[in-house]
Amino acid sequence: MTQAHPIVSSAQYVVARLRLLAAVRELTQQRAALAAQRCALPWVKTEKSYRFESADGPVALAELFQGQVSCWSIT
Repeated sequence: MTQAHPIVSSAQYVVARLRLLAAVRELTQQRAALAAQRCALPWVKTEKSYRFESADGPVALAELFQGQVSCWSIT
């Protein structure tokens, strides 16, 4: 059974909407902090020499990214 939404005044709606907005802001801040923790994780040295086939022939793993280092972030 579907529950009907309550009908409220504009003032009550604004209060509820601002409460929700505060929760969304808090969640966004928590998500950004979690992304920063993920970026701060230590890296693991790759011992194996990986080779891949590209349009220009075989390339090493490091060559695939051409020195570009990036950390996923959501802000």
